[in-house]
Amino acid sequence: MAVPSFEPLELDFDDSAVLGGDNAAALVTFGSDDDGDDDDDGQVKIELVPAPDVGSDDENGSDEDGGVSRKRKADDALEDERAAKKKKKEKKKKTKKGRKRHDDEDDLSLPISLLSGPTDGVDAMEVPVAQAKYLQRRLLSLLAPEMSSVELDAVAVPLEAMLPPAASEIQLGRFTRSLYGDKHMYDMLVAPRPQAEVVFGAPRILIVTAGGMRCADVVREVSAALKLPEKAARGRKVIRPAKLFAKHFKVAQQAKFLQTHEVNIGVGTPNRLIKLIEASDGLSLDRLEFVLLDIQRDAKERSLLDMHGVDVDAARLLAKHLLPLAAEGRLHIGLC
Repeated sequence: MAVPSFEPLELDFDDSAVLGGDNAAALVTFGSDDDGDDDDDGQVKIELVPAPDVGSDDENGSDEDGGVSRKRKADDALEDERAAKKKKKEKKKKTKKGRKRHDDEDDLSLPISLLSGPTDGVDAMEVPVAQAKYLQRRLLSLLAPEMSSVELDAVAVPLEAMLPPAASEIQLGRFTRSLYGDKHMYDMLVAPRPQAEVVFGAPRILIVTAGGMRCADVVREVSAALKLPEKAARGRKVIRPAKLFAKHFKVAQQAKFLQTHEVNIGVGTPNRLIKLIEASDGLSLDRLEFVLLDIQRDAKERSLLDMHGVDVDAARLLAKHLLPLAAEGRLHIGLC
């Protein structure tokens, strides 16, 4: 019986896992050859042929057209957002740190003994050197953002201008009295002088503190320390320092007071002192001999040279108005 002849039948299979290859299809043929040979009669031929391109993704998440998958785009966007938040957080933290201005060069860990007086094991001659270096570093650090390198080079604290430190237990008022000594203090600060020699608004001693409350305390402290045992020739027992700070006083009121009063001791804050010095007929520095920087720390461990805002004003006051006098040998500076 003759075996009937069938036309080739082609079947496409899309399941490449069944056929064992990627992107493959199957060509299945039933029947015999038309060439008269019987060797393939009744046999089934299975032949793998390439399947049509379907635009599958490559391993990097991109299709053949170079587009990025939506998932990859979302992942990248999320990663960028996280990186931006982290960078912003680090910047905010760095800014907060910068406000304190506590860096290694400022050496704010300098022992308080080197700022207030000699102690056991510390050479008294080393203290003014340490104070001068400390003050120099603080000024350069505070003024660097607003001064050029040439201007910074001109900011210098003369070692010879630093006052010998008093013992650490000496209060600011007693230290102020010790600047002249009892007899000399009377001659310089109390004794009457001819009217021609009287100079208004020109203190001999200037005490710089961090705030108005501290100024008020210093005024009382200095007044008590300078109290005389008996009334002086002017009928006074107390040498009262001039209040040169902002609390309850306006610049115009203080300037008017300075124009009509002889002032031997002034106590003020950096910003107000700058305004009075730069005001016409304000505070005169012609007779100034001593500047005492009050570096006592408050309850929050802040002082004149590291309190935000106040420290910059103190640096400006020193660099612009006081250090030039010290360089001329006319002014002495003390840290108390």
